[in-house]
Amino acid sequence: MFVRSPNHTLLRLALLLTGLATLASATTARADVVYRPTLGWLCFLADAVVEADVVDRSTLTITRVIATAPAPSATSHPVRLAPGAALELPVLSTVDMDVGSFGATSPGGPIQPTRVLVFLTRDKATGAYRLTATGTQGTPSTYWGTADGAAFGYVQNMNPGDLELVAGSSATPNVPASWRELRSRVAAGLRERAMWETLVKLPPRHRAARLVAYLQPHTASPSYVPDTIPYRVIRGEVRRAGAAAVEPLIDQLKTAPTGADLSATVLSLMDLGPAARPALGPLKTLRSAPGATHVGYIDSAIQAITAPSAAGQGAAR
Repeated sequence: MFVRSPNHTLLRLALLLTGLATLASATTARADVVYRPTLGWLCFLADAVVEADVVDRSTLTITRVIATAPAPSATSHPVRLAPGAALELPVLSTVDMDVGSFGATSPGGPIQPTRVLVFLTRDKATGAYRLTATGTQGTPSTYWGTADGAAFGYVQNMNPGDLELVAGSSATPNVPASWRELRSRVAAGLRERAMWETLVKLPPRHRAARLVAYLQPHTASPSYVPDTIPYRVIRGEVRRAGAAAVEPLIDQLKTAPTGADLSATVLSLMDLGPAARPALGPLKTLRSAPGATHVGYIDSAIQAITAPSAAGQGAAR
């Protein structure tokens, strides 16, 4: 099975932020540089996705539970999400409801939402839900809907910078143009998450090639929803597959289009250390004509593979 790679603009930024805490618990300070989760990533990160009628911004009445994960056994009083139940999210009373100027079809002025779709994360100790990601003037975890079927969401046009409410359009890839499209994309993202969660449970020899395929467009399937699986997660699972991932990674190097950005493949070989020794030849070939691949990553991979201190890497888990 072949799958499609993450967007490489997002990939490069993810590489710079690998050491940050998980996005699921990320909060924002004004003017801080923050990596915002995409709609696909929210499908991957959230413990629950619900639609609700808007009562008074922060008070919602649930109309549809799209997805929910089982409550941890340690949760003392799990909160039950169900149609007709009230959901209090006080942070929504503070977010900006005036549509900004980003996107050619943004109408400007305040909106009067009738419904909302939110991505939620459950507190493991209390069972209470909070928004998966929040910001100073909005939240990427929230999509508002109006009576005419339009969808609105928050984007960050400059980083650092605040979130801005925008109307969905072709100019806002992270905010679908309509409520119907929003529902469709959320459903597709949740299906991709389910397939991923099944994949990572397979033995290394069965999952390695399919994991590696997520790294590059030329090993892609049109069925994959781009940017659903965070790059840091893909890279971590390829590392966990160990030596079984080496041959698929080499094949990815050899079959790539001329000039392609193979940085993600190279970094995964670096992660595997001496176990990736069979890749030295292809890496040196790539080094002579790197195309869009970061030369520093190639050099680091070669060094990690040949360095004695790297011994012990590449064991599957």
